[in-house]
Amino acid sequence: MSRKTNLSFDEYAALTRRTAHPTQVPPERWPVTLAGLGGELGEVLDLLKKRHGHGHILKRAELILEMGDVAWYCAEAAIFLGLLNVEVLLADICVSEFTTPLQATFYMYRRISQFYSNFGCTESHFDQTVHTAGAINALLMVIKAWLNLCKLLDLEPCEVYQANLDKLLLRYPFGYSDQASIDRKD
Repeated sequence: MSRKTNLSFDEYAALTRRTAHPTQVPPERWPVTLAGLGGELGEVLDLLKKRHGHGHILKRAELILEMGDVAWYCAEAAIFLGLLNVEVLLADICVSEFTTPLQATFYMYRRISQFYSNFGCTESHFDQTVHTAGAINALLMVIKAWLNLCKLLDLEPCEVYQANLDKLLLRYPFGYSDQASIDRKD
């Protein structure tokens, strides 16, 4: 995969398709995308919890990898919703600016919940109807909050994007498959 030093969100999103599920269409993927977004943010929150609650040192490399996983699911959702020129769209989105990573992470959870609320889900049924306008606005708020969290963690988004692409290229050198996911070593 070619390396670009200033990768935009849209460029990153296009490159993530190489490691997306090759046969499932967006309605089939929404439950995984929604769970992935919250679950991966939980991985970031766990690192912050260990720092603030247990005295661990935040490891930049771990943060980059976990923030990259959050970005991947944001990219998948943006593609499913047909979003283009995300950086331009973000200019019109207002989100709270926080001074600590924990505040920003909790805010992101609230915005992810808002994003989830645009889908009809129960534990036994997933309604494939998407309330598109609400989902787009909520997802843009999640992405903008993610960018704010990167800033608070002193991470460059393009660095996070590239690290995620590099990790996934190593994990799935021939593209994503369920078997490759099951057999992966990391």
